Amino acid sequence: MRENRFSLDKNSPYHYATAQSLHHLSAYYLEVGEFAQALTLLLRTKELFEIVYGNSHAEMAGIITTLGRAYHRLGNLDQALKLFLDAIHIRQQKIGEHHPRTAIAQTYLGDLQIDMRQFRDAADNLARALLTMKKEKFPNPRFLALNLHAQGRLNVATDHIHQAHHFFIEALTLRRQYLGDEHPHTRDSLETLERLMANERANIPAG
Repeated sequence: MRENRFSLDKNSPYHYATAQSLHHLSAYYLEVGEFAQALTLLLRTKELFEIVYGNSHAEMAGIITTLGRAYHRLGNLDQALKLFLDAIHIRQQKIGEHHPRTAIAQTYLGDLQIDMRQFRDAADNLARALLTMKKEKFPNPRFLALNLHAQGRLNVATDHIHQAHHFFIEALTLRRQYLGDEHPHTRDSLETLERLMANERANIPAG
């Protein structure tokens, strides 16, 4: 049987704080587009999380979700799908189906399902997640904008262009307000909206 790479000693540096720090660092690599580096660190961090929390703890759902995001960005959609489903299952069991953190995992799942062309499932997951988020007194603007942007992508993929405009504008407004104009997510929303508008202009018949 393979020994764990991390010590279980309470005095070991590999305890709760280190687990969380490594997770945050992995998420940073994802944010800046270093997907392969993020994946390498996430796989190591997941081992540590399993030691600190166990396989079915609610905190495990966070690292599993982030790992799913890395696989999604690297094009391994099937592995990402499995991880997002696992994360949602854990959160539904531990913190509830309508918890905001469950909605975050559902949003990442819906975003993935757009790329897998599972549009009906994507619509269901994104809609349920958005409903949960909007019931919060103070919804997290980052994840609300992520959901709205994904809803825009879904509407483009299913040829509902008018609705796509609405979602992209909402996402862009939130991201400008809370992230600033120069943040990569804000630029992504702006560039996506600009491409959509340019395509529409190109398709207008000359009158």
